[in-house]
Amino acid sequence: MLRNFSTIEEIRTRIGKSILKPIASMKKAPFDPARFDHNETFISGIPVHIYNTAPLKDYLSQFDFKKETSHLTKIPIKVLYLIHGRYRNYTDTESMGYYMTDKYYKLKGDVDIPLVFVTFDVSNHGSRLLNKSANNDWAEGNKNHALDMVSIIDDSVLKLKLIMDYLPFYLNLDSFVPKLTDYKFEFSNVVSGYSLGGHIIHRFVDKYPDSVDVIIPFIGSSDISSLMIDRLLKVSPTGSKRYLQDYDELKFTDEQKLLYPKSFHEYVSSIDQSVSENFPFGRIKMFAAYGSADPIVPPAYSKLFCSLHKIGDPDTEVFYQEGVGHDVTLEMLDKSVEWLVKFY
Repeated sequence: MLRNFSTIEEIRTRIGKSILKPIASMKKAPFDPARFDHNETFISGIPVHIYNTAPLKDYLSQFDFKKETSHLTKIPIKVLYLIHGRYRNYTDTESMGYYMTDKYYKLKGDVDIPLVFVTFDVSNHGSRLLNKSANNDWAEGNKNHALDMVSIIDDSVLKLKLIMDYLPFYLNLDSFVPKLTDYKFEFSNVVSGYSLGGHIIHRFVDKYPDSVDVIIPFIGSSDISSLMIDRLLKVSPTGSKRYLQDYDELKFTDEQKLLYPKSFHEYVSSIDQSVSENFPFGRIKMFAAYGSADPIVPPAYSKLFCSLHKIGDPDTEVFYQEGVGHDVTLEMLDKSVEWLVKFY
């Protein structure tokens, strides 16, 4: 069921060609792609890339013995999911996964539960690309930019949940505990991603709050309405929460109304409002990072969300890196893992 990338040369070749502009600094990251095993499987036709599964056999073997009682054996499993940005593909988040997981092991020291990491191409990207122009924005001539991007976000939320649900079966974890009769795998999931992937994280938690324990969004936005509407109006963040505004208050021209219809505004706004009002701030831990000079996804759109998260959970950490634009830096990755090892 799993396809293994067994040669170092194959992995190095793919990763070396894949780390482009959104995480350009990752080219200099001191990581070895041979550090963790890499397998590929197809879940509902989606190529899913899974890493560091080799340690699971030895880890699970410690639970594999017959018990005289019918006491339920709970087996914890840790998984880090990574979601890439617009225009990009899974190899970007693959490189992040190698770097973050390697640092996690080094900082954690004795790791009692293996950390598996997983990534995949989101809709209309990478191996799933069908229409390249549909990933463009309004400035690049794509009149359906808002519809295309939000529909990709929505679809990615559903696909991520599907992958989470089916991953245990494709890994065939039951085969590692043949002697056990009464057991349950308890997954503790971390979801990370950058740019578009960061947007997806907030929507995922809104829809499936019980499926994630930790989120690590990089240069993402919790407020899609304000991001998209200000982009359409070609204005900097005003501080207004666009999802709280009626359609008439947006003062669109007739042309802009065609690009951002009333019913669409109401749909996106309803989810943004839910993210703001119903997010389980006190239960899900968060590290978030932003470039202070990001012109594409200004951090201002997420400041209220981050403030609410800090109130709900004092362990929340938000990092604004001065002089950085729409980029994920090694310092961001380092700080995220330094924070993660304290709680996970």
